[in-house]
Amino acid sequence: MSSLRLFVLKRVAHSALLLGLAGCGFSGAEDAIKAGDEAYNLRDLLRAEKCYQQACDFAPDGITCKIKLAKVKLDLAKIGEADSIIKEAVALDPEAVDSRLLGAQIAWYMKSYDEAFKAFSSIAEDTSLSKEIRAEAYSSMGVVEMTKNRSDEARVLFMTALLYDYRNPPAWYHLGCLYRDVYGYDASALEQFEVFVRLEKNDPHRVLKVSREFIPGLKDKINLKLTEINGASSRDSAKSATLIRKAESEVLKKNFRDALTSYEGAYAADPLSYPAAKGLAEMWIKEAIRVPSRRDGDVCRRKALKSYRDAIMLRPSATSLMLEAASLALRLGDTMTAFEIYSRAMAVNPTNRSAIDGVIKTAELKGKVALAKLYKEYLAKVKTVR
Repeated sequence: MSSLRLFVLKRVAHSALLLGLAGCGFSGAEDAIKAGDEAYNLRDLLRAEKCYQQACDFAPDGITCKIKLAKVKLDLAKIGEADSIIKEAVALDPEAVDSRLLGAQIAWYMKSYDEAFKAFSSIAEDTSLSKEIRAEAYSSMGVVEMTKNRSDEARVLFMTALLYDYRNPPAWYHLGCLYRDVYGYDASALEQFEVFVRLEKNDPHRVLKVSREFIPGLKDKINLKLTEINGASSRDSAKSATLIRKAESEVLKKNFRDALTSYEGAYAADPLSYPAAKGLAEMWIKEAIRVPSRRDGDVCRRKALKSYRDAIMLRPSATSLMLEAASLALRLGDTMTAFEIYSRAMAVNPTNRSAIDGVIKTAELKGKVALAKLYKEYLAKVKTVR
């Protein structure tokens, strides 16, 4: 079951009764709905369909009856019938959010993506609705954009959903899919999936798949990359730690050149040492200031950038280090690298304004005007959504 379907069904289950069983008008309709609910919960969809149809026969203007009937017909893959019924429900009460959500979902199943997006958007932008409902709508808009292979647009919509409701499971799940399958941000994908597993309470099958397949697979992939680093198999962490302590002492004495040598030794001894890689990057920056020529300084800065990127690979959650590295890449004129690092930083911390600003600036430098505009709009929401 797709997460797009899941959240709509969850919304209907929680709040369909609020749409007014009184609209059904007769005890016969209420009894039919109750029997239909029991059958639906047992996944006896054909019986549920008959019960809900009988409820609609008792109460032709009953919105709840129609929503439930449309929902079960969607489950039975009778999409055209579901579409006709939900349109009747929307006509009876154009403001009823549950029928609007289900109608948008059915449009998505019918591959009427523009219609689905427009319907979800009208809900997402409706300030009278709760943040939770709006988050669900933004997340569903993201699913529509994913279907159309519009990855950046989908990413922004999922991040926007989390601005409105940080506990929205579909947004976490689909961001994880994007970061794993499109962007190649394995560590961020792993984080999204781990959060999804903790939050999702209504889709045990998907939780099981993520827990047993996605998360272990990403952990194995990340660990494999580390083992493939040159020298990782023969690392000497004790020697590295000793040299790091020596380097730190030399930094305190402002003996930066000696500290650089110690950090070089520490990183050579253990290429999986984040403190060694980070310290080496910082010392190359110091060395860039010390050398007399700009050309030599840029050589040092390029070495610093490499060490920064090594450190980021070892600790993918180091947002502040990413921002330093991206700024350095910009100074060296490496716009593509700067964009990539800013984008990774935003994956780690979607509300970090420096990371978003960096993505916007580098997108503009690359001539990607539409992309820059997309993230400017997202930044505006980061500043205003509370």
